[in-house]
Amino acid sequence: MLRLIQWSFRIVLLAIAGLAMPTFDAAALSVSAPPENPQQIDLAHEVGRQTTVRGVARDSKAGAIIVLAQGEVIYIDGLSEWPAELHGKQVSAHGLLKRRKYIPDPTIGPDGGIAQGAKGLQFVLTRARWQLAR
Repeated sequence: MLRLIQWSFRIVLLAIAGLAMPTFDAAALSVSAPPENPQQIDLAHEVGRQTTVRGVARDSKAGAIIVLAQGEVIYIDGLSEWPAELHGKQVSAHGLLKRRKYIPDPTIGPDGGIAQGAKGLQFVLTRARWQLAR
């Protein structure tokens, strides 16, 4: 019973501190001005298709991502980080778009520690080729 109370107390403290539910805030990426012709793409419609996306190259804990103009995030399968010359710049990438579990769910350990993660599925570009956007 004491262990349950200790665990519950930790969760409450983390929730008060805003740490219990890690979230992704695309606005916090400080992406500079959007491109002149921002790409509006319906990602759900493109799943399972070869597609080209354009956005800002960023790095995340889970690997390289492209942040689209509308704030959607696409993970680049197999790329842990962008080359320095592309990081923070507009890139164009082409590959097979999938929606799958790319980031493990968050977990709570026996000691009450919370491991970061993301619930749900993520957009992932597989067999991707990329270049600096023109």
